[in-house]
Amino acid sequence: ISGSSDSTVKSWDMKQAKSIATLEGHQSPVLSLCMVGHRLYSGCHDGTIQVWDSSNWLSMATLSDHHGAIESMCVGPDNHLFSGSADGSVRQWSGEHSCVATYDGHGRPVFAVLASLSRLFAGGGNQQVWIWDLRTKELLQTIDCELGKAVSSLAICRNLLIATG
Repeated sequence: ISGSSDSTVKSWDMKQAKSIATLEGHQSPVLSLCMVGHRLYSGCHDGTIQVWDSSNWLSMATLSDHHGAIESMCVGPDNHLFSGSADGSVRQWSGEHSCVATYDGHGRPVFAVLASLSRLFAGGGNQQVWIWDLRTKELLQTIDCELGKAVSSLAICRNLLIATG
């Protein structure tokens, strides 16, 4: 599955290396993708997230609480979607497509989000990683990454948090 600057999402047959479906519905470039079960989420430069049913590629909903481009998305506990935005916030979305929490205060665009069982990690243009408690929604810690540029990717390996810029 790929997102494109032409505002479309394409599903690909890997064996034949050809597109088998083109999903239209965005009004600007698609910047991020995330799959949760049979749902595909596509995040757009206009701040919207389109929800697609992967069994028939029909649109299920449009999420539009952000005020900036959707730079990153990930799945967390209870199959909740987390979206990081150029508006400097992270939103947590329920399976019913409603925003159930907002994590603010990053001050710059959020380019990377990662959720574990109890923590939300958000990295972005401020060269920091913010660590939130998913139960209390409180900010636990801020890590200055000293990368010399924005945090663009996050991963957890064993008990290590890995941030790249």
